[in-house]
Amino acid sequence: MGKERDELIRRYGGVPISEEQPSDAELMRRYIESYSRRGRLPPEVEALRRDMGKT
Repeated sequence: MGKERDELIRRYGGVPISEEQPSDAELMRRYIESYSRRGRLPPEVEALRRDMGKT
């Protein structure tokens, strides 16, 4: 199934996730974006905001 999926992705001009080599900044952008789609902040950001409110 994985090989078939990767071939299909390549056929339509994409790059399979298994072959991507995103930068750290791109990985972070995707991580933050995944939470923003759900209307939430990542747990690390929520913790920082709580800690900043205590000072």
